Amino acid sequence: MSVLSLSRPRWWRAWAAGVLAVQLAALVVLWPARAAAPAPAPIDDASFRALLQNDPGTGHPVDSVQAMLPLLPRALRTNFTLVYDSRSPFKDQITPSAPRVILFTDDGRFILTFIGDPSAPGHDLVETMSFDDDTAQFKLTAYVLPAAKRIGWAPSPAAANCAGCHGAGLRGQGNIPGLAGRSPSYLARQLYDIQAGARAGQAVQVMRGVAARLDERDIIAVAAYLASLEP
Repeated sequence: MSVLSLSRPRWWRAWAAGVLAVQLAALVVLWPARAAAPAPAPIDDASFRALLQNDPGTGHPVDSVQAMLPLLPRALRTNFTLVYDSRSPFKDQITPSAPRVILFTDDGRFILTFIGDPSAPGHDLVETMSFDDDTAQFKLTAYVLPAAKRIGWAPSPAAANCAGCHGAGLRGQGNIPGLAGRSPSYLARQLYDIQAGARAGQAVQVMRGVAARLDERDIIAVAAYLASLEP
């Protein structure tokens, strides 16, 4: 009884091995070009503002810090530090269980921060620092998210009536400084200092009556409102 051999000739096996080797080499060479995803665009003020304007899940502007976090680029979410003590005017909103959160990109050119306690005044105020190549300086920007506005987190009309001294759009006039677009931490510190009598000068005398009527929530609301205006 004869048995039919199914084995391939030696020359065929050598040829197939050669073809396979060429295919594997091509795969190794071409794989990175095919598989590598394009590098994400660096985040800056413009791209962050665009992100806040549209939540893909709702089709509306991003509502709160909780809604914002999952939308941030991974590079921004994976670099963070937690602040448990601060000289900031918002230091009373920092607690051991809810520290202030600071997120930053790999190159440190874009920094984002917010208060960790959702129930604290100022939680849905997001502050950013973005490096500007033209001026070689960091630009400070504040964003008041809709959740803050929805609960009435805004200064009273009397507290917000600053245009008489600080000019149209609160951009300043004469020797009176502008307020629009300034850092909320800076603005709040000025109001606290005026309340405490740590500031002097003729202009400060006018502000003392205004500052005396503000409690902590008012100061945070005023600072956030002013910081959110276009400078």
